[in-house]
Amino acid sequence: MKALLEKYKWLRFLIGAALIALGIVTIIIALDKPSDIRRVLCVTWAVFCFIAGGFAILAELLGNPRSPFLGTFVSAGLTIGFGIFLCWENGDVAAGVLLTLLTYLLPWVLVAVGGALLLKAVFLLANGIRGLAPFFVLATGTTLLVVGLIIWFCKNDMEKFIYVTLGVLITVSGVLQLANAITRKK
Repeated sequence: MKALLEKYKWLRFLIGAALIALGIVTIIIALDKPSDIRRVLCVTWAVFCFIAGGFAILAELLGNPRSPFLGTFVSAGLTIGFGIFLCWENGDVAAGVLLTLLTYLLPWVLVAVGGALLLKAVFLLANGIRGLAPFFVLATGTTLLVVGLIIWFCKNDMEKFIYVTLGVLITVSGVLQLANAITRKK
């Protein structure tokens, strides 16, 4: 997929815009807190799963048509399958699974990614890398680590915070995709 994104710069813009839109919608829904916030977020995430899974399959077929990687199709199928689950008739079950994943999995993912970024920052600084990159990595890693720990220790009262945090993280990843598309040559 990386080769395809390098070849077609507009795909990075498309992914970035989709992530920003999804993040902003998540933040708005979380802050507005309608009575069916969980169901609306399930549908929003299901749409994202369909887009992500479909894009992964498309990227693999276009980028490597002669020998596509089976793992991409398996992970894309799992992503699309999770999207179908989120659209399940019984919205309470899907919402419960999504909330459970966000409450118990998201904090540890944030802690793990934050820890990995802190190690990368130490590696960059130890190897004499100058500029803002090591400090940006250090700040991002520290932020993710702290947010993950806050969610974990306050998870019982944090539903709104979790959804807003998730929306912010998605929006930031979309902004980073757009920045990557703008700064890439070609």
